[in-house]
Amino acid sequence: KNGDLIAYCYNSADEYHADYVISHDSGRTWEKPKKAYFAKKLRNPQMIAFGDGYLMHGRSGNTEPDAGNFVLYYSENGIEWDDGRILANRIEKEYIYTVRMHMQIIKQTFLLGG
Repeated sequence: KNGDLIAYCYNSADEYHADYVISHDSGRTWEKPKKAYFAKKLRNPQMIAFGDGYLMHGRSGNTEPDAGNFVLYYSENGIEWDDGRILANRIEKEYIYTVRMHMQIIKQTFLLGG
């Protein structure tokens, strides 16, 4: 919101923490990597500014327990995240991960009060 950029990436060694970097000069330079905590794990992180905060979604990790569920987190500052919520469970060992389905779930949850 102040013009800074933030980029997240998956940490395969620790799915409860995602690595992130911040730039204060439109991406010319970046701070040293830091870690953010995600209570339900996070794989394939995708973040967007939303209202007065940020949404991050992805899968609830790649390792058991509870791997592969569609999880959504909210943050006011893009660094400290809530406990998250499972919006869709993995189906019989298949990882559900389609953008269209996820956007419909997010729209229902946040925009329609579902």
